[in-house]
Amino acid sequence: MRRRPNSTERTAAALLAVKRGEAWLIPEPLRSEGTAKEICAYVEWHHNTPHAIGGTTAPQNIIPLPTEEHAMETAKKTIPRVSKVRRISEAHAEFRRKMLAKVGQEA
Repeated sequence: MRRRPNSTERTAAALLAVKRGEAWLIPEPLRSEGTAKEICAYVEWHHNTPHAIGGTTAPQNIIPLPTEEHAMETAKKTIPRVSKVRRISEAHAEFRRKMLAKVGQEA
């Protein structure tokens, strides 16, 4: 009796089917000779909308990226984006506090 593939094996099989333009997400020789664990270790999951600013773990918000590319994406785009959202949110909260204080003083 055959066993069912575990989640690592299913994930690796799905990653092998992913193309990025004309090229495959998983490069050779990993495509033809890699184990399921090696294939899964090559990829990290990137959130299009980060958790820190309200992103979810829905499949529509997650894409597989090679580990090195994910590190660059995080450093150059995600971290600055999250920082900006936090700065704007803090500035908005401070403005709101000041406006409410003014209204409270006049009343």
